[in-house]
Amino acid sequence: MYLTIEDNVADLLGEPRKCLYRCQKYIYGLPDAGKAFYELYREHLKCHGYISTISDPCLFVKHINNDVIYIWIHVDDTYVCGTNKCVVDEFFRILRLKFDITTKQEVDSYIGIKHERLANGDLKLTQPKLLKKLFQTWEVTESTKDSYPSKQYISDKVVREPVDRIMYLTLLGGLIYVLKTRPDIGFAVSYAATKSTSPDTIDWLELKTILHYLYNTQNYGLILECLEKGADLVMTASVDASYLTYQDSKSQTSFSLKFGASGSY
Repeated sequence: MYLTIEDNVADLLGEPRKCLYRCQKYIYGLPDAGKAFYELYREHLKCHGYISTISDPCLFVKHINNDVIYIWIHVDDTYVCGTNKCVVDEFFRILRLKFDITTKQEVDSYIGIKHERLANGDLKLTQPKLLKKLFQTWEVTESTKDSYPSKQYISDKVVREPVDRIMYLTLLGGLIYVLKTRPDIGFAVSYAATKSTSPDTIDWLELKTILHYLYNTQNYGLILECLEKGADLVMTASVDASYLTYQDSKSQTSFSLKFGASGSY
């Protein structure tokens, strides 16, 4: 990577002005920096027997006798779980061979998603910080009667006028990220996305309805149910198809995956 520096910085460093400099290290925050760190991290893990999965190159797994360890990396944040404390400690030892690390035994959040272990062993995933930011940004401060994520507005009571597309897309993007832990708004958000080309006042009200619904149901989250010891993790797949539903397309298909008794994806 090459860059130029300001004249006053060059003077401060005692370097000539108007020169092109080659970086010896990646600058934090640039896309190339994250990629380079991932490649360095990946090679270190591979050298010690940790294998990246085909479905997710950021998820690594290693089987050690009857134990297994899973490592999920997000740039320099790492989430680790294993069937035995020894395999986790060994992973930390291997990391310290190359990196300076800090560890946390009990993880209550990761990349913005809060983890809450319920009394029955189930795991509840929520995004309270993101929701709070959305409520503050769009000035949602009190409960409404919106008990569902979608509502039909009567067009003769609301004048249909164009609204700011950037504003619409900004809120839509935030709601799409909330989908990670709130699949119950999936249909409403998907439908709202079809209006993103030229949204009007009714489209905006329907999008805000989703936000009001989230405000009224802040305690909801994605529940991952705990299996009984020794029970198999069963995946159930469902497929739906429809034909000639719309004039501009011939067919639509959809599918859902369900692990155990937990929510569908």
